[in-house]
Amino acid sequence: MSRRALFVFAFISLVFGPRFSVSALTTPLHKDYLQPDSYASAAQVVFNGQQQFLESTARFNYSEWDFAQGPTLNATGNLVFDTVRSLLQHWPNTRYRNGHTIVAGTIPPGTLLYHGTFKPVVPTIPDWTATDPEHSYLFCRQPPPGGRFPPPTATVTAIPNPWPTPTAETRSIEGQHGVDTEDTEEGGCWHLTLGTTRSLRVLYFDGSSAAKMRGGPMDTQDLLAWGKVNETKVFAERERIDNLCRWGKEFGIDGFVRMEMDFEVMLCDFTAGLEVVSFLNLAPVVHRQRPRRPDTPSPSPLPGSPRDKYDMDEHTRIKMQALPQRVGPDTRVLEAGSWHNTYPGETRVALDYTRLISLYDTELFPGLVRAREGVPRLKHRVGGMDKKDLEVFSRRLAEAAAGGNDNARINGSGIDWRTLFHTIAERYAARLERLPYILNATGVEAKEEEARERGAQAYRAVSSMLAPYVIYSAVPPAFNISHNSDETLAENAKHEWAAPVWANCALAHTNALGHPALETRMTASERLLLRAAREVEREICRVLVGVWAEGSELGLEGEENEDDWLRVGGDEENVSYVVLAAKWRERVEGLMRWLDWSVEWLKCRPACSFEEMCVLPTWPYFNRPMLPGSEEEPENDWEDPQPRCMPVLEPMEGVVQEDEL
Repeated sequence: MSRRALFVFAFISLVFGPRFSVSALTTPLHKDYLQPDSYASAAQVVFNGQQQFLESTARFNYSEWDFAQGPTLNATGNLVFDTVRSLLQHWPNTRYRNGHTIVAGTIPPGTLLYHGTFKPVVPTIPDWTATDPEHSYLFCRQPPPGGRFPPPTATVTAIPNPWPTPTAETRSIEGQHGVDTEDTEEGGCWHLTLGTTRSLRVLYFDGSSAAKMRGGPMDTQDLLAWGKVNETKVFAERERIDNLCRWGKEFGIDGFVRMEMDFEVMLCDFTAGLEVVSFLNLAPVVHRQRPRRPDTPSPSPLPGSPRDKYDMDEHTRIKMQALPQRVGPDTRVLEAGSWHNTYPGETRVALDYTRLISLYDTELFPGLVRAREGVPRLKHRVGGMDKKDLEVFSRRLAEAAAGGNDNARINGSGIDWRTLFHTIAERYAARLERLPYILNATGVEAKEEEARERGAQAYRAVSSMLAPYVIYSAVPPAFNISHNSDETLAENAKHEWAAPVWANCALAHTNALGHPALETRMTASERLLLRAAREVEREICRVLVGVWAEGSELGLEGEENEDDWLRVGGDEENVSYVVLAAKWRERVEGLMRWLDWSVEWLKCRPACSFEEMCVLPTWPYFNRPMLPGSEEEPENDWEDPQPRCMPVLEPMEGVVQEDEL
């Protein structure tokens, strides 16, 4: 550090007292903040300030803050962070439907749950309820003509297809109602509203865990229901709910929370902690499909989609179709799901983060690290567990369901993890998204003057983000970039002078959580969350402080070094600001890809009109793939869901639209 910096801090200590020591400003608070017992003389203050500065510099471990060291290839802190902050939010769990998190939670007293059915009888066996009536109303149907349903041994017409078909054994007699027929209005249907009279204990499976598809959405349930991933039971919903409730009975679990178009609760007992609020005879849902031409072959089903209308129970029996083009019940259930798209998500379920199980925890489930190597996140699955991983999973899940064990620290630290994760993401999401926009328009033919201005604007934006962490002494060493040797430039590229700023930024939200009073009360789940938060914030700050340090070294904070150029890695030729801006943009976009915050960054572009809503294709509203040889290739939106606009208002016939005038 320079003599100028030492003099400045000695002066600060002289004027304001030793509370403003260098160590307090340049090092983590819980390690190096020195609180004096009393004020000393001015001369002693200067001496103390110098001593503390030297001690602080010696204590700061620069090797732990190497700007060249990013996250390791198998690091999962970003995945833990994003899945945890996305819990009970519809949008990110539609994007990444293969869930990796199971969390215990409660549904508070006074919460309403809804159930659509064909008969005025409260279910006496485990069954499904919705958190929004628009969802349950889809299942409010009449029995087919004759009032009977095909028995579970009914003959099913087979259609050649590589995807699994439910067997007769997996069908439920109780579930053989609500067949997709052209309903009439005779008799109507029945819609049950229940109210909770006490807290219901539940387990939540994240992702689109109610999507009846192969490929991973039900993996975590399979592990609990059958002890392994079993894709032959994709449609075995009756067997699934019975097995889950049988397992949960030992631990007093009242139900299981899942998500498809909207959130649902699989209730194990409709009389335990619940009362009937209303049981209304409603006009039934009318599903009408446009008739197919006789010479048109039936479309091939999606992976995991049924091949016959009797191949599913009532809860499953919703037609596979593209996103609705006319406004009706289908539109309304998607609209209801969108109410929970982003933070705070579905608030009628309160999750206990101290009992969270993440399959991205590499310490608990090392076998899955190998299974994920080279696999894109959309295709991450949990079926690669070895025997040891499965044993750990079963034990931790039993502990979570029972109320926690974890060396008797069942109450946890009391830290509000949901708010902490949201605070970190909220602080950076929108501002990170703006940086590539600022740095765009810097092509080969861009002028250096324009590129420098854009670089300066990006530098100012980053500086404002880092302002709470930039200590006064953090200034680049004085040197002339144009005339320094390659060795000097390479040394400066390490940005050691900026390392304390990086540390302040990276530990801003988690440093205080290392206090023994909190750390000793943390459960294993909380320690995982702390590691994830630190890993994510460390990488965000590494990239941002790196950009800021380069800009400072170039003199972008002022006008005194307008003609300077940055040289990188001992290159013989100077690197222009056009190249610099492109590199900055590449770094920021790389950071955004690593964070993968779909809640903020995956959106309809351009934004939808007032008469539309932005949706992600979700079960069961996918475009149906065409048969091989069709004129158009299928739009496999189920593989990589992308946002699109969907009408929520019907066009007004005879009304001239504004854009037609």
